[in-house]
Amino acid sequence: PGELAGQGIADLTRTAASSPGLWADILLSNAGPTLAAADRVRAQVTAIEAALRTGDRAALMAVLEAGARWRRKLK
Repeated sequence: PGELAGQGIADLTRTAASSPGLWADILLSNAGPTLAAADRVRAQVTAIEAALRTGDRAALMAVLEAGARWRRKLK
């Protein structure tokens, strides 16, 4: 797949292989929730970056643990 990604990237990016027109319509029809989700993702990425820049293992663990809790709820 790539230098920085394993086989799991295919599953993670599955929707990228589908119709861009379809996804543009879906995203535009759901702009409010999509923007809210993007804000939450951005906040998590910012928290990860900050923890990495400062070497703050506890903060990084907190973000990763929150993600693990969220993922477990999907089952």
